[in-house]
Amino acid sequence: IKHIPSFTSEVKTFLSILMDKNPELFQHLYPVSEDKIVDGSWFEDLDHVCNPYDPLLFLSVAHPDLFLQQHHGLHTSVGNDEHNKGVSNAEVIRQKLRESTSSFFNK
Repeated sequence: IKHIPSFTSEVKTFLSILMDKNPELFQHLYPVSEDKIVDGSWFEDLDHVCNPYDPLLFLSVAHPDLFLQQHHGLHTSVGNDEHNKGVSNAEVIRQKLRESTSSFFNK
């Protein structure tokens, strides 16, 4: 995460938008008590903010050279269909995942 210093604020911003626009979905995904929402401490009360696909998202930000990105105007995507998987060398990506997770969990 050191490669992504503003990640926490970006996640909080995104989740704030989700909470405002679709409170039912937000509560389904991130059950937070109303008092935490009212006092503004809801984000600190979350037990998770990531889902199973996120490790590849982190790698694509920290190591964009590992992925074959497609650019669509302002947007960038990786692996949108079976013909463009977005990964040139899966073993290198697996190794980076192992390195990243072991350095994080073996503190």
